Amino acid sequence: MALRAVLTRYIYEKSFIISYLIVDAIADTLPVIDFGDKAAAISQEMQGLSDFSIESLVQILTLQQIKDFDAQ
Repeated sequence: MALRAVLTRYIYEKSFIISYLIVDAIADTLPVIDFGDKAAAISQEMQGLSDFSIESLVQILTLQQIKDFDAQ
């Protein structure tokens, strides 16, 4: 859920702020959690993805969460 929240915020904020980065979305969405090097590694891996790819990833994460919820 946290990844989905971060990616959704990234897509939203990027529509207003061209220079908005995934690491910014991590800090803005999950400010009380210190991810340290993990946040940098995640942002480096995902920063090159297109908006379409990130939106697709959000959809996949959402579908997986729904599937897990239905299984319970």
